[in-house]
Amino acid sequence: AAVQTYFGDLHNHNDVGYAQGTLTRTFENARNHLDFFAFTPHAYWPDIGKYPGAIENKWINGFAVAKARWGEVVEHARTFDKPGSFVTLLGYERHSTNEGDYHIVFPDLEGDYELVPALRDFQAYARRRGAILIPHHPANRLGHRGIDVSLINTSVSPVMEIYSEWGCAEHDRAPRSYRRHTEPGRWTPATWQSCLERGLRLGAIASTDDHLGYPGAYREGLAAVQATSLSREAIFEALRNRRTYAVSGDRIELDFTCNGKPMGQSLPYTPKRALRVSVRGWDQVDRIELLKN
Repeated sequence: AAVQTYFGDLHNHNDVGYAQGTLTRTFENARNHLDFFAFTPHAYWPDIGKYPGAIENKWINGFAVAKARWGEVVEHARTFDKPGSFVTLLGYERHSTNEGDYHIVFPDLEGDYELVPALRDFQAYARRRGAILIPHHPANRLGHRGIDVSLINTSVSPVMEIYSEWGCAEHDRAPRSYRRHTEPGRWTPATWQSCLERGLRLGAIASTDDHLGYPGAYREGLAAVQATSLSREAIFEALRNRRTYAVSGDRIELDFTCNGKPMGQSLPYTPKRALRVSVRGWDQVDRIELLKN
């Protein structure tokens, strides 16, 4: 079936939790300029520790707010969902000091809110529910909410969020540095290219991780998916099959095939590789870089 490129935000925050911005305005902002949208409140942090100035209380209080208002989130997602013009998804975020941060995205609007403590159990829960777990800001330092790459399970995490307002985790010399929320610098083994070198088959997306109730904020990152239609089912199918890419600002349209197979697919080894690349940007395209092996 023919695919079309859709742009959305699968990771962002507002005052349902410990960020800013109202819930209704968040959904209105998303509907005004995105194709699909998952609001992902900060939900829990199983291995939270003690921090200077007891700042952990801000987070713990935010988790309580998110739990108390989850029903409103579900109601908004159902109200704003208009397949064909604007698709909403439900999800929430799990912090972890040692395993790294993930957010879950559900294939339906049932409204589950299971705060599963152990990552392995959370992965099993996601598999049972047909949900996707997306690791984000992976290149934080290990033990400082960076992703423990050895724990990534690509059967439930087909894609990684490699860009957001935190910066770029594509590789440790990527042109946009890490800069928000935390210590600067990137933990090389958890960058996306390092994960690919380890043999992990991980598609790339971006999302904003915006904390001001403005999903899809320019230059904070967007997820591009190549889907057969603008529906929740088609977006999930595209995410599972890694027909995705990440943009940091402009909504650049990218079509890339190797021997006729679209991006994200696996194909048998062959010494003959016919590449087809089509790129359309909002301005002159400066360069196209092809990374090999």
